[in-house]
Amino acid sequence: MDPFYSWLILAIILVVLEIFSVTFFMLCAAVGALFVAVGWAIFDADLETYFLSVRFGWDCLIFTVTSIIFMLFLPKLLENLKSDGGVVGLDAAIGEEFEVESRSKNLVIIFQGQAWNLLDAKKFKLGNKVKVLAFEGSKVKVELV
Repeated sequence: MDPFYSWLILAIILVVLEIFSVTFFMLCAAVGALFVAVGWAIFDADLETYFLSVRFGWDCLIFTVTSIIFMLFLPKLLENLKSDGGVVGLDAAIGEEFEVESRSKNLVIIFQGQAWNLLDAKKFKLGNKVKVLAFEGSKVKVELV
């Protein structure tokens, strides 16, 4: 089998494994394998003696080095993506305005498809516009707008 396809298949397998893991380790290794596959697409070599040649050693070295480099720079890359306004989770609702609704005799706001009970529900009425201040456990702290 052509080493290009071998490294490409390895990269695809590592990406699939990354889907089932909670770390980015497999993704870093996939980038390394993809880097070597691209190298094979650009530079061709003698395939008959590939595993006995120096080229296989270089490929393994390139795979290792690019995986480690990507692993070192991935946290900084993710930090930059988040700092560009990529607020996620419950923090995305803080400062947003919602309308008070009623669910099962409780006053709630609906955020991302979930009903959140109001912390001081007695202060509010159905239909009030409220602004989210914070989340405390399973309840949300809001103020009238």
